[in-house]
Amino acid sequence: MKKWLLIPLLGSMLFTGCAIEEPGYVITIPESAVQVVDSDGDVIDIDSATNAIINIDYAHHEIHEGNSYVLNGHDDDLDVGQNFDLTVITANTTNWMHAVWNAEGVEAIHIYVYEGVTVNVEGNPTIPINRDRNSPNTSDAICREGDTFNAFGTLLWEWHTGDKKASGIGGERDEYILRQGTTYLFRVQSEVINNKVSGQLSWYEHINH
Repeated sequence: MKKWLLIPLLGSMLFTGCAIEEPGYVITIPESAVQVVDSDGDVIDIDSATNAIINIDYAHHEIHEGNSYVLNGHDDDLDVGQNFDLTVITANTTNWMHAVWNAEGVEAIHIYVYEGVTVNVEGNPTIPINRDRNSPNTSDAICREGDTFNAFGTLLWEWHTGDKKASGIGGERDEYILRQGTTYLFRVQSEVINNKVSGQLSWYEHINH
């Protein structure tokens, strides 16, 4: 039975008490209620006041799966044209990084994301933090702060904050699915003297199908 046929059938079967089986799901229709159950027997909850399905978005789901990571960094004394840099080398597998980049400065900053950079001298390794503190999973990415570069590759994203002082890629619409086996630079550049800046890269890793 096609899934789009289920909805019209629900009305006619609501008062009869029966069940419709689809691959992975069973919709049981007792005389008094409609209940959606997955293949593991787990009930999909519905809020009693609004009848809205109780769920979480996919990025939040990946936190619970132990596949979500975060890197935080800062520099408390950047002058004009100086940078806080975070290098990320993605694994050459189909376990792809779905990344969101945010940055902030006490004063004006310029934010960049480069793809395919060439590293000259490596900086300091930094270890991604798993958002699920009970998970043993570790990220497949290699991450460093303070690299120097011979070439910057492709500029994917650029933002000048001006007086706003804080900006970044925020929310799933601004998510980048990073290319596997590629080196990225996430840069925060100060536009004033004695600036304090912070950067946060958050992502989940999901096998592409």
